[in-house]
Amino acid sequence: MIPAFTATPNGTGMLKRQCTGAYKIRPIRRKMRERFGFQKFRLWIGFSLDEIVRAAPSRVKYITHRFPLLEKRMRRGDCIQWLKRHKFPIPERSACVCCPYRSDDEWGRMKRSSPEEFSQACKIDEQIRNNHLSRKRHNYPLYLHKSLQPLRTVKFSNPNQLDFLEEEECAGGCWL
Repeated sequence: MIPAFTATPNGTGMLKRQCTGAYKIRPIRRKMRERFGFQKFRLWIGFSLDEIVRAAPSRVKYITHRFPLLEKRMRRGDCIQWLKRHKFPIPERSACVCCPYRSDDEWGRMKRSSPEEFSQACKIDEQIRNNHLSRKRHNYPLYLHKSLQPLRTVKFSNPNQLDFLEEEECAGGCWL
């Protein structure tokens, strides 16, 4: 289950985030085992100082985590400056098509520049609300957008407006 937004007796809430384990850690480990067996190796992970709370030792003995950006004391802004200095394009923050941690600016950009992806996200938004198992397990409907409105109908706010998710946003470590 994705960390969708929902109403709670106290206002708006989110379901527990399970994406990292299900869609990143387990698939990466599975592929590494297929390719290398259980030989020991180092896995480099690109967490910057902005994401230091995400850096943790591996939970399996055959993998040692290495964090080169932390070793170099680099923040996200430092990475962007390095890319600019070396004339590399600045990538957008990575995220699944249905990631509820997207800002209004990101949703709006997706709607304008990738309408097929936005349509796919809208379908997922509808499915998580209309799925009978979801209705059975949750007292309130689920949404991809923090407004608790169907994604297809949301009028995205001014991209310069502060968003409460800026501090809690997904750090963009998807699909490393």
